[in-house]
Amino acid sequence: MPRLDIDTTTMEVAARALAKFKRDYPDRLTIWVEAEDGQLDIKISSIAIHKSGESSSMCDHIYFHKTDGLMEV
Repeated sequence: MPRLDIDTTTMEVAARALAKFKRDYPDRLTIWVEAEDGQLDIKISSIAIHKSGESSSMCDHIYFHKTDGLMEV
């Protein structure tokens, strides 16, 4: 069985990043979240939510742990 190799601090920071992302971008749906080894900055990939069922392009966002900032890249 595969093992999840992530520490509690990274999980807590990722949870804060996702909560902030949901508040700042309510019209986007998170599809991927990742953290680099040894860093607490979180990369979030998302797509726009369209009620008409149209496909949308993916966007990446970076959550900066030290400043609690979120930026689209």
